[in-house]
Amino acid sequence: MIQKTILHLHALTAVITITLFIVRFFGKQLNAKFMRQRWVRILPHLNDTCLLIFGITLIILTQQYPNLSSERWLTEKLCFVIGYILFGFLALKGKTSAYRYLGFILALSCFACVIYLVKLKIAF
Repeated sequence: MIQKTILHLHALTAVITITLFIVRFFGKQLNAKFMRQRWVRILPHLNDTCLLIFGITLIILTQQYPNLSSERWLTEKLCFVIGYILFGFLALKGKTSAYRYLGFILALSCFACVIYLVKLKIAF
C-alpha cells in the first residue's frame, strides 16, 4: 500500500516537474513578468527534491538496486534523468536562443525516454 502511494506521488511530482520546466522555459523566452516572482525560483527546487526523495524511496522499497544486471532499464532511466537535468539547465541558462531551444528539445526527449522506460521497463 505504501509503495503504491509513493509511486503515485513520484509520478505526480514528475508531471509537476515537466510542467514547471515548460512554463519556465517559455516564460523566460517571452520575458514574462511572472518569471521575476519568488515562487518561480523556489517551487521547482522543492518539487524536484520531493521527486528525488520519492524515487530513492521507491528504489529502497522495491530493492531494485544493486541488481543492475537484471534491472538495466532503471540504470538507463537514471542516465536519461541526468540528461534531462543537464539539457534543462542549457534550456534555461543557455547563452543564445538557439542553445536554449536545443536544450529544451533534448530535455523533452530525455523526459520522453524516461516515460518510455517507466512504462515498458525494457532497456533500450
